[in-house]
Amino acid sequence: MSATKKHYLHYSVMNPEEFQKKMEQMKTPSAGGVKQPVEIKLAILNAHRSAAMGVWFIVVPCFFIACVFMKYIFHIRLGLLDTFEEMISTLDKNPRTWWIQPVLLVGLPIVSIIINTLSVTHFRWDSHTQSILITLKVRWINIIILLISAGIVALFLLYLITENFVHRPGN
Repeated sequence: MSATKKHYLHYSVMNPEEFQKKMEQMKTPSAGGVKQPVEIKLAILNAHRSAAMGVWFIVVPCFFIACVFMKYIFHIRLGLLDTFEEMISTLDKNPRTWWIQPVLLVGLPIVSIIINTLSVTHFRWDSHTQSILITLKVRWINIIILLISAGIVALFLLYLITENFVHRPGN
């Protein structure tokens, strides 16, 4: 007969008073020496909420890019697309509203990159080793929105560089 089975039989044949006395004599474990790790995570950066905010932040730039591609690359002219493109370009020409276009087309995707990066990144401080542990959680919707946002910012920065790159004779 195994030792585990002997212990089981020993405790199963005990009367309730003996069992109570045996339980009272047992030492209870203490967790006083174990420190809990300190986690830094902002409550607003819920994965689902940040994904939804990221989608709203990239809707206007994606629609603008789609309008430009349909008009200049596919040569499709629709009234709605032309109206939207004209509205965005008039914002740039007005001295009071020139800042709205960069905020809508580049600023909001940058904010989307920040909030989606923070929603998949978790920081933990380990006091024993005095180090910060960074973990990335795989949340595909946040990662996809992060990549789309990065693509939008890269596309506009590439446009900015190529549009302002002018060959100057003599240089």
